Amino acid sequence: MTARQIVFDNSDNLYNIAGTGQVVLDNVDAGNASIDVLAGTHQFQAMVSLLRDSDVTTAAAVEGESEAGVLSFDGPVALNGNTLNITAGSTVNINHAEVGAASGTVSNSGTLGGTDMNAINGDLTNNADGTLGINIGGTGQYEFDSFQVAGAADLAGSLSVELAEGFTLSGNESFEVLTAGSLVNSGISLSGPNAADFTLAVNTATGVVTLSAGGGGGGLGGGGTDPPKSVVSKNATYLNIYL
Repeated sequence: MTARQIVFDNSDNLYNIAGTGQVVLDNVDAGNASIDVLAGTHQFQAMVSLLRDSDVTTAAAVEGESEAGVLSFDGPVALNGNTLNITAGSTVNINHAEVGAASGTVSNSGTLGGTDMNAINGDLTNNADGTLGINIGGTGQYEFDSFQVAGAADLAGSLSVELAEGFTLSGNESFEVLTAGSLVNSGISLSGPNAADFTLAVNTATGVVTLSAGGGGGGLGGGGTDPPKSVVSKNATYLNIYL
């Protein structure tokens, strides 16, 4: 399936695009291709392939009316030398997805999260208004979120850290939350419910970003509200669309 724009506009149903086919984003006219989530939580399990720069925009939460829109890539994303732009205020997750066949760039001005280990086989730019979401539920390899960037990572904005409910730090843990082929520190800082419990180290020589417990403030236990990853209404219907 080839499209220049895909729109999700349903908060009652979770749409899952799956199957052995792929979604190709292209725009024969001038301008970027786009995926817009106007309402609800939706996901791609099928491969998504970019033939030109593409924008992902999800709706912001409206207090008392609606939750934030969320888009998750649960399958591979082929950048093909293009840029995937996560626009300001948007929430996007790459869950075990391999992003970046044939290189390219993920440019984040929203909130970019993931599940466990997430590979970006290209470049990552976290802009001044961008947030990288890290959830920590343990010290094991697959118990905390991390990003492996094969190319260059340029990090501004913030890294939001939150402990999963029930997990408590002892005070001497260390977590490698991002590795990159090359790393530029453009002023990234800590944020999130448990920011005070950690110290952030950005080592541009080794290309490693580390969170070390013992930041010197707040409690060392989890139990806040995770950044939105899979927010689905209790009455939502899970709908599979196979390619």
